[in-house]
Amino acid sequence: MFVQSLDGAWDLCKSGSKDAIEALVPGCVHTDLVRAKAIEDPFVADNEYRCAWVHETDWEYSREFEVEEGLHDADRIYLECDGLDTIADVTLNGHILGHADNMHIAHRFDVTDRLTPARNTLKIKFFSPVNHAKPLIEKER
Repeated sequence: MFVQSLDGAWDLCKSGSKDAIEALVPGCVHTDLVRAKAIEDPFVADNEYRCAWVHETDWEYSREFEVEEGLHDADRIYLECDGLDTIADVTLNGHILGHADNMHIAHRFDVTDRLTPARNTLKIKFFSPVNHAKPLIEKER
């Protein structure tokens, strides 16, 4: 089995923005924002309150990559995502591959017909868990 890792450098931005910062995958929005000095460490003093807006924002991770030699020889090619936390849409080259809503299971998407031999763009849009939960909470009241 041939495996191509997409770990490493990605771009991160607020959904809808073009102002990206460098991100590391695997990782999380908070650590990427701390590394970029966009927020202070939320585990220090009362910084958690000052960066609460992070939870109320939709975020997009994106990365361009080329398929490594030998991968296109496979009958089927899958993108495997572990730990997508929590509500996310996964898009490859402008095509929505699927939706994730559980961090505790791996998500596997067939990308055989979506990969190009040249440059590919993978985007993962994470929706605010706070904004996602608000209507569900109201519905239960």
